[in-house]
Amino acid sequence: MSRLYGFETSPGVIEKRFATPVGTVTLYSDNVSIDSPETQFYIQFYSDAGFTVPVAPGAGTITLAGTPRKDTKFDSQLWLSPSTGTGIIDATDVTPSLNAYTVPAFGGAVDRIRAIFDGITGAPYCVAYVWQK
Repeated sequence: MSRLYGFETSPGVIEKRFATPVGTVTLYSDNVSIDSPETQFYIQFYSDAGFTVPVAPGAGTITLAGTPRKDTKFDSQLWLSPSTGTGIIDATDVTPSLNAYTVPAFGGAVDRIRAIFDGITGAPYCVAYVWQK
């Protein structure tokens, strides 16, 4: 059974739709099923709070990593890069019509995903989530 997971945008608040972080901000996904064979990250940017007008950012990156451990939210030594796709997404490649990046996927046991939003401009809102098979 597949499932979607959001990101903790403030303490105790898990969302899939939120204001794009300004500057350099680290978000952590909700705990995902460690038993899933594959975990993927998806994102789309929008110009409006209603999430109806997709837009490509003018600059920025999203750096991704996953951890198989439930107790390592802030332990940088146990974060792993995706097994397919890139661990760093150029935000300008996230376009409204056809994304120019390979969807990052983590094979094997993953408990949560870390997404570092850095310098994203021109896209004030986003939908970001983790999907598991």
